[in-house]
Amino acid sequence: MPELPEVESVRRVLQKQLPGQTVRATEVYLPKIIAGKGANRKHLPVDVTAFQEFCRNKQISKISRRAKNLLLTFTDESLLLIHFKMSGQLLWVNTKEAVSGEKYVHVLWELDKGYLLYKDLRQFGYVLPYPSSAALREHFADLGMEPFGVEYEYATFAARLKKKQGVLKKVFLDQSVVVGLGNIYADEVCHYARVKPTRKAATLKKKELEDLYRGIREILSTSISVGGTTKYTHTLPDGEQGRYKDFLQVYGRGGEKCFRDGNPLTKAQVAGRTTVWCEKCQK
Repeated sequence: MPELPEVESVRRVLQKQLPGQTVRATEVYLPKIIAGKGANRKHLPVDVTAFQEFCRNKQISKISRRAKNLLLTFTDESLLLIHFKMSGQLLWVNTKEAVSGEKYVHVLWELDKGYLLYKDLRQFGYVLPYPSSAALREHFADLGMEPFGVEYEYATFAARLKKKQGVLKKVFLDQSVVVGLGNIYADEVCHYARVKPTRKAATLKKKELEDLYRGIREILSTSISVGGTTKYTHTLPDGEQGRYKDFLQVYGRGGEKCFRDGNPLTKAQVAGRTTVWCEKCQK
């Protein structure tokens, strides 16, 4: 699943291409992607015709992000929320011919210049229209702090984490303390801080909390600087690959040697996700 660095990297690419462009036509090839069915969709049922009308002749003003959600805002302050889930991605192409060569395209926006495509192999993602940013409040009600926001302060981070009863990996995945960490970066941050992802959040000591707090920003920032971790089906909108996969310390490396101490890395299911850590250097 694309996590904060991947979504932010997508945002930065599209911010160079889309603002100022007008949506001339919209095609929906898989209605469930924009329908009010399933998790996080029940509050806003729409049909294809209504969705097409919502997008018609609107000019894009900016591309932003909240947690792992990409927000495409129009000049009338209405917007589209795009969540990639497991395998969703956005692709921007110049020509109609380039569109025909793409697989798993479920929504297409024809712009003044080029085409924006929503692709999704596994079809878990969604594109939701909202009349204004105020209408998003319910959708974002349970989200925690943005790691790069002014609200991200150590005292708040530590206090919220210490109140949690679950294991650290689960707490990071649920987005209630800090947003943007999924399976990749939860493991990477725990390794950075020398803390096992299986540790109870309430048992963390001051030094461990400080290292986790600092590690979140440092690791996410480094990943963003190289375009994120683009593996398997995920690429950036311009077709480029992110390079953070070359920096990964533990994610996807179960059974291999820890770069820090040479100990074989443990792989197990934690909070329902494949999780990797070092038994020797993580406590």
